[in-house]
Amino acid sequence: MKKYLAALCALCVFSLGGIALAETEIVLSDDGITAGDGVQIEDSTATITAGGVYRLRGTMEEGNLVVDAADDVEIIWDGAALACSTQAPVVARGGGNLRLTLPEGGSGTISDLRRSGTDAEYDAALFATGEVTVTGEGSLAVVGQAGHGVRAGGLRLEGGSLGILSEGDGLHVEGGLELDGGYVEATAGGYGVYVDGDATVANGDLLLDSDADGVYIEESLSITGGALEITAGGGASASASTTSYYDAFFGYDPFDFFFGGSPYDSYYGYNDTAARTYDALSAAQISVQGGSLVLDASGDGLRADSGIHISDGALSIACGSDGLRAGETLDISGGTLWVDESNVGLAGADVSLANAEITLVSADAGISAVSERGGEAAVRAGAMLAITSSGDGIQAGADVRLEGGETRITCSSRSGAPLNAGGEVFMDGGTLVSSGMANAAEVAGDSAQPMLLARFNATLRSGVQVVVEDANGESVFSFSPEQNFSMLQLSSPALAQGETYTIYVEGEALGAATVDGAVSSFSGDFINEDAPDRSQDEAPAETPQQDGLERI
Repeated sequence: MKKYLAALCALCVFSLGGIALAETEIVLSDDGITAGDGVQIEDSTATITAGGVYRLRGTMEEGNLVVDAADDVEIIWDGAALACSTQAPVVARGGGNLRLTLPEGGSGTISDLRRSGTDAEYDAALFATGEVTVTGEGSLAVVGQAGHGVRAGGLRLEGGSLGILSEGDGLHVEGGLELDGGYVEATAGGYGVYVDGDATVANGDLLLDSDADGVYIEESLSITGGALEITAGGGASASASTTSYYDAFFGYDPFDFFFGGSPYDSYYGYNDTAARTYDALSAAQISVQGGSLVLDASGDGLRADSGIHISDGALSIACGSDGLRAGETLDISGGTLWVDESNVGLAGADVSLANAEITLVSADAGISAVSERGGEAAVRAGAMLAITSSGDGIQAGADVRLEGGETRITCSSRSGAPLNAGGEVFMDGGTLVSSGMANAAEVAGDSAQPMLLARFNATLRSGVQVVVEDANGESVFSFSPEQNFSMLQLSSPALAQGETYTIYVEGEALGAATVDGAVSSFSGDFINEDAPDRSQDEAPAETPQQDGLERI
């Protein structure tokens, strides 16, 4: 009886696809492989031929594991270390799916030691034609010296910890990707993650450092939770121009023309200067409803062929191109966004902001809404927007609409305007505090809320205290511009038609304005309605033109 009970306890029973299956053990060794039923052994190759649950343990410096079963297979990777220098260490090519379980406390490895550049059918350390699910609480280190780290027909991550070092992509998925738990850290010579279908991120952690795009999704990307930290193409600091003498002379690099460059390289130009850049997150469409994203890219932070929609979450971005770039609508209706370094902070055919806290620092425009039909930029109720730019603050091919929230803009360029519209600026609600150098955009006469305009006879330094008071001495505006300025545009629901307001700089009254119509200008000893624009001989703010929004 005792022997019977001991034997029964020794038989571990698992459930796979609703069927209770006995566990089969596979033991790796440089002296050979031992295994039970369902496994064929030939030299240094173990082939699983039947569906079921298999526990893999031991160490083998030159061998490989093949899953060639029509039914689903679960492999419990119990600290096994498997390496191979002649072929892919793990290949799942049967008709079934693969479940990879990493038991708690286990620390396994898969090492593809083939020479870099090897052309092979199975181009990953772990190659699967079907779907792969990774679960558990252990860890697995994957080295793809000749290609990708993991390549699968579909991939679902539920738990466990994957550490990937690859010559190609860290994760290469032919179908869809679901990240619902676990931890993935990948250093990749190609994409950090490539997905040929849709991708969803609901939970878990993704830490990527890739030479090409961090995450490249052919279809849609949905993020509702989890934490993503991505460095792509060396980060924002690596976005300097790589234009060569030949690029300038021929318009292309003959070396790339005749010999071909990396399949991950792309050119993305600003001001006719070509530079190789890579995006942190790129997809046909992007939706962010939660989670945490820290992105550092030589190209764009988030880039979508069609729309980008953000309703929640926290995003921190530093990039060499655009913080967020949408081919169609860029809509932010919630969450917190910091773009600490960019060429353009937010770019889209139309840009709409509401119920979100947004801070943008840009070398060019803070916000650019430009398309073939014009493009509209709108700031609505609940938006807390702060822009520090060297170009325009907000530019639109058609109209700029300020309907609510709070907008603060500081522009440093003599040719950049805080508000630059191909159409008109509609001041219909919210608070506007903007400073710059260039001419103010035309404000629609039927705007619901008045605007105060101040043009100074001299350039004022950054950091000075500016206060605007009403006739009763109550402060309506109080702020300190972060960059030198010679023009102010101010609006608030507190402004009233027929009321007079006085502007003070460092405690000295410089002028007064009585609100009459859509725009009223301050006049005084140092400011007046006819004061010259401080752009001097520099070009005035130009009407925004459409920039190429096609995906690289």
